[in-house]
Amino acid sequence: LFDCIECGACSWVCPSHIPLVQYYRASKAEILHAREEHKKAEQSRVRFEARQARLQREEAEKSAKRAARKQAAEQRARDASATSQVVEDDPVAAAINRAKAKKAAQQTMVSGDVSQKQRLENDVAAITQRLEKANQKLRQAEAERSEHLEALRAGVEKTRTKLETAQQALAALNSDDFDETETAPSADAAATAIAKAMAARTAKPKLDPAEQAREKLRTLEQRLHKTRERLAQGHNEHAEEKVISALEATILRLQDKIAETKADISTAEAE
Repeated sequence: LFDCIECGACSWVCPSHIPLVQYYRASKAEILHAREEHKKAEQSRVRFEARQARLQREEAEKSAKRAARKQAAEQRARDASATSQVVEDDPVAAAINRAKAKKAAQQTMVSGDVSQKQRLENDVAAITQRLEKANQKLRQAEAERSEHLEALRAGVEKTRTKLETAQQALAALNSDDFDETETAPSADAAATAIAKAMAARTAKPKLDPAEQAREKLRTLEQRLHKTRERLAQGHNEHAEEKVISALEATILRLQDKIAETKADISTAEAE
């Protein structure tokens, strides 16, 4: 069809007087239009496939990041659980660690009072600015009747709570109620704590295996109860995902330990 140069000779000599050139022109236009539509459809298909591939790649990257964060949280929880288990098994080490922590806190409170006050003042100023910006966004959203009003209100309340907490901490620091006699390092207190721990460790082997297992079971159940309370509090306060994952992993490990301890108790009682 496209070999025709549209000279009009065919229409001139046609004995039936058929307008052949007009038919050829219309057919050419239809074919060109169909080719253009096919080209546009092919371009749309390529763009759609590229977009789908990009979305799948981004989703895979997000899943990998979530898995990495969950694994890191579980590892931190396992490390913390192992550390706490070591401390529980050795009362002397626990007493020494508590004494060291208390002494370090006292020294920090004595020597770093000014820097702590400066940090609190900076925190109050920064949180105040954030609260002002959040209130501006909330007022703007209320004027525009935005669909994100509840989220903005929750953010404002959370920021206001942080500001009140920082202000209370700053006020407590400025009250100068710090008692140097109480914060002075007390070697006698540390020695007393170590002596109590030594006595507890000395008395502990006197218990039979069943009683030791029951004591361990009570400790694990207390830890499980506290961890569940922290998890419920985290859900209510909309804590970060990594914190929730760590608490859930800790609960699972404590449940496993409790099951193992109950099995040990049954074995010891049978013997």
